[in-house]
Amino acid sequence: MQSNLALVIISSYFNWYQNSQKREAFYTKEIKGENYWVNHDFKMKDWKLTAGVKIIDGYTCYKAERKEFNNRAGIDVFFTAWHTPEIPVPYGPIGNGGLPGLILQLHKHKAVIYTVNKITLNPKKTKVKSPKEGKKISIREKIKLLREARKVTKD
Repeated sequence: MQSNLALVIISSYFNWYQNSQKREAFYTKEIKGENYWVNHDFKMKDWKLTAGVKIIDGYTCYKAERKEFNNRAGIDVFFTAWHTPEIPVPYGPIGNGGLPGLILQLHKHKAVIYTVNKITLNPKKTKVKSPKEGKKISIREKIKLLREARKVTKD
C-alpha cells in the first residue's frame, strides 16, 4: 500500500491520504482513543475535463470541474482544478485528485483558492509514512461518533 499512497499536506487541518489506484481519499481521525479513516473518495471522482489551458509556475495546466453536495449548507459546491500532465501524479490539495496530473491550483468556489507556491521535484524515491490502521467510516458516521463522544445525555 505504501507505494500507491501519497500524503498531501496543503494548508489543511488534516493530513490527507490518497490512493490513486483505488481512487480513494481519506484523513485519519482519533475519536475516544480509536483511530478511524474518514472516507472522502468523492474527491477523487466525477471530474469533468473542460476546455481551458493556462500556465502556472511554468507548467501547462488543463481545466477540470467537479461539484459536490455540501450537507451542512444544503447547497452544491463547485470546484475548478488546474492540473498538469507534465507532473504525472494524480494528487492535489485537501484530498482532491484523480486527474491525469498534479493539481497546481484548486478553486473552491466562493470560498478559497489553493495555488502552488513552489515546486521542487525530488528524483529520489521517497517513502510515504502510512497512516495508522483504522476503521474506514463515512463523514456522517464521524459526526455521529463525535457527537456521542462529547455528550453526557442522549438526544
